[in-house]
Amino acid sequence: MKKPIYVLAVLLLLTGCNDREADKVSRSPQPVQTEGSTGQSTITRNDFDRQQAMEQARRDFSKSRFSKAVSLLRAALQSDPVDMRLWAQYDRALLARAGDDYLETVPKNRYRINMKSFLLAEPFWSTKYFLLDVREPEEFDRGHIKGSINVPFRNVLKNLSLLPRPEDAVTLLIICNTQHRANHVLVVLREIGYTNAYTLRGGYSNYIAWKKKLQGGDSGTRLEKKSGEGDGAGGKRREIQKKNTLEEQPEEDFSC
Repeated sequence: MKKPIYVLAVLLLLTGCNDREADKVSRSPQPVQTEGSTGQSTITRNDFDRQQAMEQARRDFSKSRFSKAVSLLRAALQSDPVDMRLWAQYDRALLARAGDDYLETVPKNRYRINMKSFLLAEPFWSTKYFLLDVREPEEFDRGHIKGSINVPFRNVLKNLSLLPRPEDAVTLLIICNTQHRANHVLVVLREIGYTNAYTLRGGYSNYIAWKKKLQGGDSGTRLEKKSGEGDGAGGKRREIQKKNTLEEQPEEDFSC
């Protein structure tokens, strides 16, 4: 049965790969026990130390001291790199440390670009944003934001060569239908160093709703030029006057 934590599994793999110190631990089989005169395996001092390390690491983990747990388990793995119990505990501690760091540093906007800011920047989309649509191809074909490219969210890490680099002066804006799939992609990309990755608040469905509201329907939401601005190609910068609009939720709203 598949579990709904596949993104965390990917994070674990990627976090382990990015952990500089963890790279020093070999997963190659090594002999870990000695035999006494009777030919039976005996428990070495290292075995006793590993047991102590595992118990202390469990205590540290339960008290959210994830870095200490990682260090203890890494040291234990140096002496026994074939103990799968150690690896399971070590990988769990690594994942917890990465997740804790991520959650502690998430800003209030949760790396989201709200629709108002996005629409205001429409004349500059080609230079300001790299639009990554992570919906399925059939969804993309039914409609998408002009200029976006389609890479289904399960295939994003297989197509990193298509994405701008983290150091490039462009925002990697991830789009799906409601923002849920985009959130998964955001966490993975952020964890592997894409500090330029953001999601579009509410996704493509919110974009369509805004477009309909702005183009036809509600006098409370309209586009107006700022005083003193001329008519340039594409209209230059415009101001969205907001009254009873589609985006009145507080930034800490966790609906998506």
